[in-house]
Amino acid sequence: MGVVEILALMLILIVVIKLIVLLVKPELLFSLGKTIYSRPAIVQLIALSLAVTVAYFLTVAGIDLIEIMAVFVLAFLLLAITIAPFEKRLVTEAKQMFGRGEFWQKNWPGFLIWLALAFWAAYQLLQKLR
Repeated sequence: MGVVEILALMLILIVVIKLIVLLVKPELLFSLGKTIYSRPAIVQLIALSLAVTVAYFLTVAGIDLIEIMAVFVLAFLLLAITIAPFEKRLVTEAKQMFGRGEFWQKNWPGFLIWLALAFWAAYQLLQKLR
């Protein structure tokens, strides 16, 4: 089994386990989430480390950034399906975060990463089109 298949299997297991826990004992998942996200800076650092590791293995497996970005489109669309019913709460919270100045202050690492990925992918795309 290659790295791509292992990553897919990991996601399959996480999704199935999470959905089962949500159906059987949702409070367990909420408690776990509260514990994990009680230290957001540590979560961001761990997630960044894992993202770099996964990106490295995907690159070694022959998948380039353009292909990864295309898969992000699918992931974003699936996420949109999931969060669409909560639009009012999400927009209200986002407006409050902007008003308090928290939005950019707390999310700047992620925004910088997305900006870097966008420019890097655009550069790669331009190279492919030449």
